[in-house]
Parts: sequence; structure tokens; C-alpha cells
Amino acid sequence: MVYPELEKVFPFFGDLPERSRRRLLQGLRPRRAEEGEILNREGCCGSIPLVEEGVLRVYQVDDTGRELTLFRAQAGDACLLPLACGYLDGGLPVVVQAQEACRLLLIPEEMYEAELKDNPVWKDFVIGSLYRRLSQTVQVLEQTAFSGLDRRLARTLWRLSGGEEGRIAVTHEQLAAELGTVREVVSRLLGELRRRGILQQGRGQLFIQDADKLRRLAEL
Repeated sequence: MVYPELEKVFPFFGDLPERSRRRLLQGLRPRRAEEGEILNREGCCGSIPLVEEGVLRVYQVDDTGRELTLFRAQAGDACLLPLACGYLDGGLPVVVQAQEACRLLLIPEEMYEAELKDNPVWKDFVIGSLYRRLSQTVQVLEQTAFSGLDRRLARTLWRLSGGEEGRIAVTHEQLAAELGTVREVVSRLLGELRRRGILQQGRGQLFIQDADKLRRLAEL
């Protein structure tokens, strides 16, 4: 990726001092990730990925195999902590997966640390990325602890639909992973929403019929 294109996705590049910009451009390592690929097993540890295109999902898995999505990193984001395997003993107990095909730019750990010390623009970008990821994770934990599963499902459907009526391409398994529950529970709750006239179900997709009812259920 050449610099003008890079700045479109990562605006902070335009504010970097010329010397820092050259260092980063020389050190970036492009990497593609296929949909479903687990990234923090090998090939990315010791590097910080910038997401040029696509979405990374960061989640935890409990002893029964249930997944709970903590946050997502999209184009223009940095996915910082989960892939920095060497920062904490044993790494971090999360999984980083490409939710869809991704193009990443990997920054070596030593360059990441050096720029943090010498480059305030890079430091501001990193702190901003950490703050956004922390905010997303706190929201997930807050909803998990204090909100009923029906409300959390409604909020997830509201977010996926953009608050509009129409089609959502999502499976019961994906919703269960998002909410930290099992497919059977999600199927039961979706059946209740169908009976209330809020949505219809299809294979691998849902159709939101009444966005206003969905909003009220989500308490937004």
C-alpha cells in the first residue's frame, strides 16, 4: 500500500513526522487473513496488526466451548493487546479471528515500542485504539452482568440491522457466539421475537419486520 492510500484508512499517518513515517512504511509487513482464520496461534505473535480491510473478532471461550465476543477491530483500527503475545506471561486468554477476509499491516513489536517512546502522534493513535477497545469490552461485560439475554439479543439485532427493517445475514450460531450462550437458547428467543411480529427467519438470515418494537425491547 502506498502512502496516500494508507492515509485514507489511517488518517494519523498524515500527521506523522517525515522520519517516523518512513520508518513505519519500511517496517510494515502486509498479511492476508482468510475468513475464519485464527491469528494469535502463529504468524502474528510479536506484531501489532493494523486492519486495512475486513474485521477481526476478539473473543473468549469457556470450558464448555461457549464463545463471548469482547470487541471487533475494523478498517482503520489497531488490534493491540491480544496479539502482543510476549507482553504478559502466557499471553492473553483470548482468540483473535478474521470474521471476514482481511488485509492487515503488521508492525514488529520492537518498532511499536520504539515509536511509542519517540512519536506522540503514534502514541495518541495507540491510546485512542486502546480506549475504544476497552469501552467496547466494558459494554459487553456490563450487558452480560446486568442485562437479560433477550435485551442483549435485541440490542445485537438492532446494531446489525442499523436500526432499520430488512435483511440481516447472520446465523443462530453467530448470534450465540456474540452473546456468550448456546444456539438452542438463541433459537428459542428468536422464535419468541417471530411470534411477536418483530422478525422472520430464513436460512442463514433474519428479516426485521418491526424496527420500532425491536428498539423498545432493546430499551434504546
